[in-house]
Amino acid sequence: MQQGARNLNDIILWILLLGIAFTMGCAAGGGSGQYAVSVNDQAAQAEKHFYQGRATDALAAYQKALIGYQADNNELGILMCLERMGWINREIGRYDTAENLLNRARPIGVRLNGDAAEIDASLGDVHLFRGDFDKAIDAFTRAIRTLNDFEFPVSYARPPAPDEMATLYRKSKAIVHARNNLGMLYYFTDRHLKAIEHLKASETLLSRINTVAADSLYGMFFKLDATIYEGMGYCYTMIGAVAAESGDIETSAAYLKRGRTAFVNGNKTNGIFMNEMMQLKYLAADNENVEQANRHITAGRYEDALEFINKGLADYEKNNDEAGQLFCLEKLGWLERETGNYSDALDHFRRAYDIGVKVNGDAAEIDASLGDVYLFSGDPERALTHYMRTISTLKDFAFQTRFAQPPSPGQMTAIVRKAKALIHAKDNMGILFYFEGQYDEALNHLAGAGSLIHQVWSVLDHPIYGKFFLHDTDFFEGVGFYHTVLGAVYAETGQSDKSAENFALGRQAFEKIGKDYGLMVNQALQIKGEYIRSGKPASDKDLKQFRTFLETAAAYGAQDIVWRMGYEIGKKLAREDVKNDARDFLKIAIDAIETTRSKLREDTIKKIFAGSVQDVYGEMINLLFDMGRHEEGFDYLERAKARAFLDMLAGRSVRAKSSVDPLLVEKAKKVQHDIDVLGRQLKTVKGQQRRAIVTRYEDKLKARSRIFEDIKDQSLSYAATASVATMSVSEIASALDKNTALISYFIGDKRLLIWVIKNGNVHATAVSANSATIDTLISDYREAIDTEEDAYVEETGSALSSLLITPVAHRIKGAKKLYIVPTGQLHYLPFSSLPFAPDRFLIEDAVPTILPNASSLFYFEGQVTRVRNSILAIGNPLREDDQPTLAFAEKEAAVVSRAFADKAVLTGETAKETAIKTGNLKDTAIIHIAAHGIYNPVHPLKSSLLLARDQANDGDLETLEIFSLSLNPRLVVLSACQSGVGKVRRGDEVQSLNRAFLYAGAGGVLASLWSVSDQSTYELMASFYNALKSQPPAQALRSAQLELMKTYPSPYHWAAFYLTGGTVK
Repeated sequence: MQQGARNLNDIILWILLLGIAFTMGCAAGGGSGQYAVSVNDQAAQAEKHFYQGRATDALAAYQKALIGYQADNNELGILMCLERMGWINREIGRYDTAENLLNRARPIGVRLNGDAAEIDASLGDVHLFRGDFDKAIDAFTRAIRTLNDFEFPVSYARPPAPDEMATLYRKSKAIVHARNNLGMLYYFTDRHLKAIEHLKASETLLSRINTVAADSLYGMFFKLDATIYEGMGYCYTMIGAVAAESGDIETSAAYLKRGRTAFVNGNKTNGIFMNEMMQLKYLAADNENVEQANRHITAGRYEDALEFINKGLADYEKNNDEAGQLFCLEKLGWLERETGNYSDALDHFRRAYDIGVKVNGDAAEIDASLGDVYLFSGDPERALTHYMRTISTLKDFAFQTRFAQPPSPGQMTAIVRKAKALIHAKDNMGILFYFEGQYDEALNHLAGAGSLIHQVWSVLDHPIYGKFFLHDTDFFEGVGFYHTVLGAVYAETGQSDKSAENFALGRQAFEKIGKDYGLMVNQALQIKGEYIRSGKPASDKDLKQFRTFLETAAAYGAQDIVWRMGYEIGKKLAREDVKNDARDFLKIAIDAIETTRSKLREDTIKKIFAGSVQDVYGEMINLLFDMGRHEEGFDYLERAKARAFLDMLAGRSVRAKSSVDPLLVEKAKKVQHDIDVLGRQLKTVKGQQRRAIVTRYEDKLKARSRIFEDIKDQSLSYAATASVATMSVSEIASALDKNTALISYFIGDKRLLIWVIKNGNVHATAVSANSATIDTLISDYREAIDTEEDAYVEETGSALSSLLITPVAHRIKGAKKLYIVPTGQLHYLPFSSLPFAPDRFLIEDAVPTILPNASSLFYFEGQVTRVRNSILAIGNPLREDDQPTLAFAEKEAAVVSRAFADKAVLTGETAKETAIKTGNLKDTAIIHIAAHGIYNPVHPLKSSLLLARDQANDGDLETLEIFSLSLNPRLVVLSACQSGVGKVRRGDEVQSLNRAFLYAGAGGVLASLWSVSDQSTYELMASFYNALKSQPPAQALRSAQLELMKTYPSPYHWAAFYLTGGTVK
C-alpha cells in the first residue's frame, strides 16, 4: 500500500478526471436521464450506444435523431441531442465541436428551463479538459451565479409535480457539479481557501437534499440516485483532501470515510478508487510513525524523520507488511543519501531490492536510486552500472498512451513508477556522459529520456485521461533537468540556438512546479555555457549579475551552487588576469564551502561544473601566490587541509575533548541541527515565510561561528572535527623556535608551491613540476627502495630532492628541526631518506617530523601525560584468519617493555581489541602495537589494526573507533604492516590511523610507510626505545635510524618509519 504513495497525485487526478468524464457529465443537464421527451427510434438507438460507450455510433445516431426532432420542431429532443453530442465530443477530444454544440443548446435550455446552468457546467468541463482553467472557472462560476437564488426546499405543502421534481434535480445537480469541480480545480492548483469555499457550499446543498431524502414522507417522492451519491462522494472526498493539506488529519479522515460511503452507495467505482488514493496519500498511515516522519520531512527535520521511519519499519516487519517495509526502506535510503550517509543509504536500498522485486515484479526504481547514491558519493562507474540495469530491466516497457477503460490504482502505480524510473536513469546516463565530455553519448541517452517524455506529453495532451501528470513534481523535475542538461550539452558543442531553447524549456518545467533550486541549476549552467565556456571577458554588468545570482542562491540555502559557481567565475577571471575580482569570487566560494560541516557531496552538480572542494582552495592559493600575498596564501593552504580533514570525517560526530565545556558542545549540535533544517526549508518555502527563514538562517550561521570560536579557544583539535578551524600564519610562526623551520607543500596541476616559515618570516617558492611528474617520481623511488636498487634509489631520490628540498635549502639553512607538512602523494614519501648533500641523507643533518597541518602544532600541549615510565606493549595478536604470524612481534613487545618499570605486555590471545577500548590506559606513557594493519580503500575510516577477538569486540580496531578513544600517551607506536598508509586524494585526506590516535590524545604517532622485515623492525625498535630514555621522540627516531643505517645501509630497512606530531618534549 505504501509503495504507491509517491505517485498519488498522478493517480488521483487521473481517476478524478475519468470520473468526471464517465459519470459527472451525466449529473448535469442532458446526462441526468430526466428528459420528458418522446424518444424517436434514432434517439433510442443513440441512447443505447451512448450507455454502452460506443461514442462514434452514438454520435451518428444522435445526429439523425436531431434532424428528426428539428423536423418535428421538438425543442426538448433537440436540447437532449445537442447536450449528449456535446458531452461525447468532449470525451473524444473534439473540444471546439463540443463547445459549439453546447453553445447551440444554451438558448434552447434558457427557453425551456428558464436558465442554462447545467449547460454552463458542461461548458466548464470542456474548458477544464482542454486545459483552459480560466475559462473553466468562468463557466462554472456562471452556472453558480445563474442559480444564486436557488434554495433546495426541505419542506413541501404538497408532493412536487414531475416537472417541478425535474427542475429541483437539474438545478441542484448543476450547482453541485459546478462547485465540486471548482473545488477540485482549486485543490489541484494549491488554492485551498478557494477550494474549501466551494466544497462547503456544495456540502450545504447536499445536506439539504439528504435531509429531504431521509424524511419519512418526502423521501417517498425524492430519491437519492447514483449521480447525487457521486456528487456527495466527490464533495466529501475533496473536503477531506483539503483538510489534510492544512494538517487537520482527524477531519480529513472523517470526510474521506463519508466520501467512500457515498461512492459505494452510488456504485461509483472510479470514485472509490480516487477516494482510496486520497486516503493512501493522507492517511497512509495505517502507521502513525510514518505520518510523524512525513511531518518531519516536510519541515526539513530529516534526522528526526529517520527515527520515526525506523519505528514504522519495525511496525511493518512485525505485521509482515512487505509493501510498508519497501516504502520505509526506500525512504530511509533517500534520507540517508540526502544527509550524506552514503554507506547507510546503500544498505537500505539493497535491503529494499528483493522486496521491490517481490512486491512490484522488478526493482527498476531502486536501481536508479542506488545509481544516485554512487553518483553522489563520487563513484560514476557504479552509478552507470545501476542506471544501465534500470534501463535493461524495463527494456520491454512501453508507456501506454491510450486506455480503453480506467486503469486500476495498481496498474496506474506501475505505469507511473516505471516511466519515472526510466526518465530518471536515462537523464542521469546523459549527465554522466556529459561529465566525461562524451557529448554524442550524452545526446544519445538524453534522446531516450526525451522520447519517453514526449510520450508522457502525448498523454498530457489527451482530452480526458491526459491530465493525470498535471501536478506531479517528480515528472516535471525530470523534464526540467532533461532540458537543462540538454541545453548544457548544446552549449558545449557550440549550438547556441538549441542551447537557449532547451534552457528556456527547462526553466518552464521548473517554474511550473515551483522548483527554485532547479531554476538556479538552470541559470548556473546557462551562465557557464554563455560566459565561462565562451572567450568573451566579463563586463561590469556581468559581474554584478553574477554576484546577484550567488546572493540569491545563498538565500535559498544552495551553498553547493554558490561555491561551485563562485569557483567557475573566479577561475575564469583569474585566467583573464582580473585578479582582485577573481579573489572576491573565490572568497565567496570558500566561505560557502566552510558554512557546512557535512561532507560536500560529489554529485551531479559537482560533475556538471567539473570542480571539487580542493580545486577551489587550490585556485585561490595559486592566485594569491601570483598576487604576492604569500601569508594569505598560507592561511588558505591551512584551511584547505582543515577542510580535507572535515570531509574525511564525512559529518560524523566524534567524542568531545574533556577540555571543552559540555554546554558549548550541546549548543554547537543544536545550532548545526537548526542550520540543516532551515537550509532544507529554504529550498521549498516561499513568500513572507521565506524572508523570515532567511533571517533565521543567517543568524544561526553567525551564532555557529561564535560558538566554534569559543570551542577553538578550549580545544583546536575538537573544533577542527566540526569546522574549518586553523591558526593564523603569525601564530604559527611565533610557535617555532630559532632552530626550527616549517615546510608546507602544495602541488598544483602545473607547479609546486613551497612555503617556509623560519625565524618569524614567511616565504613562498614556485617550482616547475606538476602532480603527474611528482607522483611518478615517488612511485619510482619507492619501487627502487623496495627492490634495494641503490643506484636507482640515488637517482630518483636526487630528482625528488631537487624539487622538494633544494629550492628552499637556503631558507632552512641552520635549522636543526624540520616540521614537514606534506600534500597529496607526498604523504607516501620517506622524507628522511632524501639526499640533502653529497652522500648525505636529510636525516643526517636535521630531525624531520611530519605534521597533518601547521595548525596541529597547537593540538598537543597540555593533553598528554607527564608520566614517562609506563608502557602497554601488544605483539602478534592471535587471529583465526589468513593473516600470517609476526615471528618477531612477541619478542619485540617483550624487548621494548624491559626498560619500563610499569609495563603490561599482551601477546597472542591476550592482545585483544578490548584492552585498548576499555582498559584503563590513563597516564600510560607509551602504547606500542606490533600487529598487522589493514587499509580499506573503499571506506578508509574502516582501516584497522588487527588485534585478538573476544565476545565484546571483533578484533578490528578501526580508525573511526580510535577517534572515540580517550587516551593521553606521549607516544603511540604502530609497528604494524601498512600502519601509516592511507588513501591519498587531492585534498590531503590521508585516512590513516595516526591522525585518529592524535585526536584520541596521543602526543605523537610513530608509524611505517611500507611493510618492513621483522628483524630490521625489531632492531630499530630496540634502538629507538633505548634512545627514548634521554631524547624526545623525533630525536630518538633519528638516532635509531642512523644506528640501523650502519648495519642496513639501504633505506628499505630504516626509512619506513616516520613520526607524526611528537612535538611534546
